Amino acid sequence: MRKQTIIIFSSIIFILFLVLIKVGNNSVPDRVTKIVPTIMLTADEGNPVPKKDVNEVFDVENVLQIVNQYRSRMGAPELVKSTSLCELAQNRAKYLIADNMKAFNESGLEAHIGMPEQAKGYNFAGEALMGIDLTNFDHSANLDQASLENWKKSPSHNKVLTRTVIKIRTGTTISELAVNQGCVAKTIDGEHTLMVLITGYK
Repeated sequence: MRKQTIIIFSSIIFILFLVLIKVGNNSVPDRVTKIVPTIMLTADEGNPVPKKDVNEVFDVENVLQIVNQYRSRMGAPELVKSTSLCELAQNRAKYLIADNMKAFNESGLEAHIGMPEQAKGYNFAGEALMGIDLTNFDHSANLDQASLENWKKSPSHNKVLTRTVIKIRTGTTISELAVNQGCVAKTIDGEHTLMVLITGYK
């Protein structure tokens, strides 16, 4: 009788031991299941693609380079970076981005606000603009290439990209000058950034 009691008691303890092991094993995945989705959700909500600074995805030097690559394919001479045109481009960017981009938004094709006055004294041939709203900014986008593609689709902007000569009238004389200088400038102000490409001649 005593032997049977010991066997039964031992069996009960063994069964309880197995139950405890099973419960313990089940509780670990439950905790992991609760933690892992939280971690993954945080990663998804926080953008799993590392955010790039706006300067990385909107590189003015790279824009000029890809514009020159496009000009080369179209048989136009590359644009040599011009200090004076960089000054003009930077002034344009600051001017157009002022007042929460009001001047930029009001400027139309072939009628960019203030340009004739601002371009006086510069060897100006044309300009192309690209404005970005930073409140909806896609940090993974290649804005340099996107800017070129958008300009190519617009006849007036594509003309700026590919222009090889410009005619200048001095009195009764018309001179034909090679468009082979340029510069790209960028200004960031609050919720917007504006890029300006200026082309010119010697």
